[in-house]
Amino acid sequence: KLGDKKLPISMIDNVFIFSNANMTKGARSLLLKNNRAVFFIKRYELESMLLPPYFDSDYRYRLKQYENFQNVEIAKFIVLKKIEAIEKFANRKMNKHKEMLKDCKTLNQILGVEGLS
Repeated sequence: KLGDKKLPISMIDNVFIFSNANMTKGARSLLLKNNRAVFFIKRYELESMLLPPYFDSDYRYRLKQYENFQNVEIAKFIVLKKIEAIEKFANRKMNKHKEMLKDCKTLNQILGVEGLS
């Protein structure tokens, strides 16, 4: 709802909030549940963003997934694909995360990089 006007969620791709404008928790929840991102812009720079939950953030599930492979290279591949999906969605390069991933030698290190993504 914008003032007195209602806008169907199907007409919204993403939302950009400029300066110090506010958004209610209900609006944020509605957007995220409908796979819409919210970007917060200050002084013409991206300050932060809310992204829909594309990936399960339960670290126990991810750790079990990686332990089943018992192969660091396969785990790196999985996380790399997740990072690339985030890059594509957010139209933002995450080269630092990719470089950190290359240096990982254990499953816990890989989980750490994924947690930063």
